[in-house]
Amino acid sequence: MAGEVKNFKKPYLFTISKNLAVNLLRKSVRDRLRHTQWAAEVAPETGEASDEWKWKLFDEAIAQLPPQQQKVWIMARRDGKKYQQIADELGLSRESVKKYLQLASAAISRYISGHPEKYALFIIALAGL
Repeated sequence: MAGEVKNFKKPYLFTISKNLAVNLLRKSVRDRLRHTQWAAEVAPETGEASDEWKWKLFDEAIAQLPPQQQKVWIMARRDGKKYQQIADELGLSRESVKKYLQLASAAISRYISGHPEKYALFIIALAGL
């Protein structure tokens, strides 16, 4: 009898899992359609000048950082330099560079999460919806 119960559970659990996955995919499609419609209503006209607004929030967040964190973040993330290269150029230890980058990333995240309406537009624009 114990073998029958185990055999019964597998198809049942598979069906539940499949249904949950399908429901999640349907919800995802509905959400994307809503976001696309919303972005079309809210976002500025298309064109080269309109791309600037996508990065404005990010630039605002970076501008709020202390000068040393700004330098380290820009060199690491925008310029793609390695920690040791940054440390050598700024006269810092590799660990200091790592710590400044952690602090800067946390501060940027806090700043962006404090502006959810702009963040939503930014994510939609990046996703190309």
